[in-house]
Amino acid sequence: MKPLISIVIPTYQRCERLKIALESILNQTYRNYEILIIDDGSSDGTQQMIKSLKDPRIIYHWQRNSGCPANPRNKGIKLAKGEWIAFLDSDDWWSRDKLKSCVDFINDDVDLIYHDVEIVSNKQKFFFGRKKVKTRQLMRPVLIDLLLKGNIISNSSVVVRKKLLVLAGYLDERRELKAVEDYNMWLKIAKLTEKFLYLPKILGFYFVHNENISNQKNISNKNMSVPLKYAVSNFIKNLNLDQKIQLESNLRYISGRYYYLEENFKNAKKDLVTVLKKGSGFQKFRSMFMMIMIFLRFNQRKNFYKNKVLEKQSSKVSIIINCFNGQEYLRKCIESVLNQSFKNWEIIFWDNRSTDKSYEIIKSYKDKRIKYFKAKKHTLLYEARNLALKKANGKFITFLDVDDFWHKDNLKIKVRSLDGSTYSFAYSNFTLFNEIIGKYKNINIKQNNGNQLDQILKSYNIGFLTTIFKKEIFHDFKFNSKYHIIGDFDFIFRILEKHKFLFIKDKLCYYRIHDKNESKKKKKIAYFRANAFY
Repeated sequence: MKPLISIVIPTYQRCERLKIALESILNQTYRNYEILIIDDGSSDGTQQMIKSLKDPRIIYHWQRNSGCPANPRNKGIKLAKGEWIAFLDSDDWWSRDKLKSCVDFINDDVDLIYHDVEIVSNKQKFFFGRKKVKTRQLMRPVLIDLLLKGNIISNSSVVVRKKLLVLAGYLDERRELKAVEDYNMWLKIAKLTEKFLYLPKILGFYFVHNENISNQKNISNKNMSVPLKYAVSNFIKNLNLDQKIQLESNLRYISGRYYYLEENFKNAKKDLVTVLKKGSGFQKFRSMFMMIMIFLRFNQRKNFYKNKVLEKQSSKVSIIINCFNGQEYLRKCIESVLNQSFKNWEIIFWDNRSTDKSYEIIKSYKDKRIKYFKAKKHTLLYEARNLALKKANGKFITFLDVDDFWHKDNLKIKVRSLDGSTYSFAYSNFTLFNEIIGKYKNINIKQNNGNQLDQILKSYNIGFLTTIFKKEIFHDFKFNSKYHIIGDFDFIFRILEKHKFLFIKDKLCYYRIHDKNESKKKKKIAYFRANAFY
């Protein structure tokens, strides 16, 4: 006699994956089955796809989304005509001989059959995208084995008598059991029968991806000890004292490992200490390893925050950004500051009466460190810089044009090098980005530290966007507001008469060469520099 197998498939927005699952059923060597598809509110063409198959064994039922995978499974169980129920998730599939292999072992001494599955994944952590998972025969009493060793039964591998699902009260639909309702069902069935049969062969494929139904298979971001406590709560009375301690240790280990991976070390330590006291040998070993790593990570984090505090206490940098109609490149400029690994800075954004969308762009950044000032009237660049300097509160001053941008470690390297030194300012190598021809060029300057005025006079090689100054320099020196283009050169030559500089070999800034500079004169200088360096 060939029993009718009712195959229950809950689905939600899985049209393409469901098609693969159905093909694996329609290709079965065993033919006496019905397929109950309980659609939990899909709107992705699932119904049209099923109609196109035109197979009378497929029974399709659509319902409003329940938000709980146990609900459509229960609906399928109630609609099933077969004496035996086979579960299949809509994103899994079976080998061709799955049903026949299970039916061959159906007899009076078997109430539930399960088998091995192969995990198939589109995630890189799986070797070649596949991983074989072998389970085992549950030991009697099955209830105790399941409680103490956890769930070893894949839902899509199960063929079970319908009457047992009914006697067990169907799957628990409480949200607290989401992702473990199948485990809870095996426990309830284990109270009714010991007749669980394991087939030691791979007969199904379990697909792991980012969008599994109700996130059941993507549970790495969930503390599974919480729903597991609900799943086992009604069965703890069946355990003796030692077994209760073992179960508690199992749950604590799951919780501790979750908190460890989430870097919540305070909660992780609470759970792992319990495991070290009460757990099994393997759990103790893994828990000890995590405790050692927590200790190392704690010290690492402690040093990190210590450095952050020292950074905040010491060296604020004021970044002067003068802007006149700089909307085209402004976001790249500002984001290169926001991405700095050194965080103790302020931007003094001096809007030199822009008429484009520069104001809207700068105001779109909700960072209190960005301070916007609008000039009362449009001025030449160096007068604008002098006005912006009056707003600066930092220990260090640096300048950034709206069409240039920085390496993420620019401020960190320069502040650490200059702070506490006898030098008054520093500058570095940089990279030219020629937007006109679409090329980058590293500028490698060879320079000695100190007062090298003669050398600078012979060959001026200081990229002003790379400079950073101690603020006290500006007590004695200001930019010559009469200049528009050569003010950088004038300023550097004057301070070099009294101050020493520090040269940093790293390439920390990007100077953009383009054809939209403020004036034709500056455009010519840009082309001259491009030709000189390329």
